[in-house]
Amino acid sequence: MIRCCAHHRRSGGRGQRVTWRADGLLRRVPPNSAHEQHVEGGGVGGVLFGVGSLFFTWLLLRGRMIPVGLAWIGVLASVVWVVGYPLQVLDLLPNFATWFIWLPMAAFEVPVAVWLIVKGVAAPLRSQSTS
Repeated sequence: MIRCCAHHRRSGGRGQRVTWRADGLLRRVPPNSAHEQHVEGGGVGGVLFGVGSLFFTWLLLRGRMIPVGLAWIGVLASVVWVVGYPLQVLDLLPNFATWFIWLPMAAFEVPVAVWLIVKGVAAPLRSQSTS
């Protein structure tokens, strides 16, 4: 199933969402149903993405493969993700606060993508042997 681009809340307090099915039919989904949580992809996968991103950005920082400031932005964005994403999934954050989770990650990923396309990674330093 593919979710619509908006939540399409109806007046009257029902709070159901409209979801497109793969066969092109519309289906009403009650709020907080298991289907809705599956479609939104919330849960363990998002947290594991954040943890993996944290390890990856830490390695980029330790290896000095990208500029240090950019790597620190990635580490901080990943920490915000690991802490904030479970709160978002559990609806403990207001809607406007979720932007503070997504924007730092975008502020890291887009410049890193451009940097890697244009410059690549820094070559490792060769150790000089004293033999």
